[in-house]
Amino acid sequence: MKKMENRGLGTGSQKHIKDNNKKVILRLMLNQGPLTKKEISKLTKLSVVSVTSNMDELLKLGAIVEETHNEETSYGRKPMVYNVNPRFRCLLSVDLGKELVDISLGDMCYHLIASDTYQITEAVGAHEMMEDIMGKIESLLNKNQVSPEQIGSLALANPGVVYDDSGRILKPAKMAKKWADLPLREMFQERFGCATAVMNDIDMAALGYQALCKREELPENYLYLRVDAGLGMGVIVDGQLLKCSYGSAGEIGYATLLREDGSWEMVDYETIASLSALLGSVKEKLDAHRDSSLYQATKGDPERVTLELIAETAGKDAWLQAEISSVTTHIATIAVNGMLLLGINSVVIDGGILLLKEWFTEPFYRMLREKNVLKREPHLNVAAPYSAIYGGLQLGRNLVIEHDL
Repeated sequence: MKKMENRGLGTGSQKHIKDNNKKVILRLMLNQGPLTKKEISKLTKLSVVSVTSNMDELLKLGAIVEETHNEETSYGRKPMVYNVNPRFRCLLSVDLGKELVDISLGDMCYHLIASDTYQITEAVGAHEMMEDIMGKIESLLNKNQVSPEQIGSLALANPGVVYDDSGRILKPAKMAKKWADLPLREMFQERFGCATAVMNDIDMAALGYQALCKREELPENYLYLRVDAGLGMGVIVDGQLLKCSYGSAGEIGYATLLREDGSWEMVDYETIASLSALLGSVKEKLDAHRDSSLYQATKGDPERVTLELIAETAGKDAWLQAEISSVTTHIATIAVNGMLLLGINSVVIDGGILLLKEWFTEPFYRMLREKNVLKREPHLNVAAPYSAIYGGLQLGRNLVIEHDL
């Protein structure tokens, strides 16, 4: 039998393996905190020699730092532990999903360094608006003495269906139509010279929930449902954001139905399962309930109707409870169908709907329990205004690991 020649791994393959090992080690420290070489070897199943070699390179890069362990060993020496260097790279996260754009600068450990805002106005054109936002970012960096070389990534949260490969917006939400045709990823990447990603704002908020939630309370699978003026949904499966080739996974607002005549019809769930639907219906019916507490509180003026007033007077007005219940039924139906279809048994709720407190949560919980889809109580994300920002930091951290190691 001819003896096979052992050619070994090529230098390219060896480099790929080593780069991958560095990423594994860095992600481990990001998730579990300070570790010794021995602990890293045990958790990664890499030899101590391999761990030491990779750690030396990470130290030279400045990605990790040495720390002294508080506890002494049996030999009386304190072992050396290693941790992520928070300022290895700075991360930029921009949330375009609201009328007030949030701009945040953070580090590798999700600590916010600084933030700023930008007010969207109709008078300012799309190009000018993006130039203003980029100017705000540059000002934020200068104030905090952060050089362009220190920026590792920039993540943009954008309302609407985002095509992942290019950052192009396929189906912009109402407020995003203004800048839908702009090549956002290319514009920001060219300006700041760092890895840049554009993601749907609800998907980014779903990722942000992972960063904000305590590890022991974080479910591996959950629907992230946002109910505001509109309706949005992100899906987390096995700890990962569920995506598809067209970036529309979880976009319930763009669902379609096949009509009897063979044509497709887009179902606008926001007309029945959103705060816009609730406010519109209550305003329309206000005059028919002149003896109600809400009518007295608003003096019969529909324009004075707010979510806060609805929540405040719902206990006295049965008709308001019925209106809230109607919208809640539609929201719960969407959640149940999504959970059954994907085999998910946890749901996270955020958005203005939480202002309705128990008038929304109690019937919503009851409907989900009746369908036996819950493994744990739904979580109300009170940190929702910051979720997309923290999702941008998480996405940005992954970009740094992939591009800078």
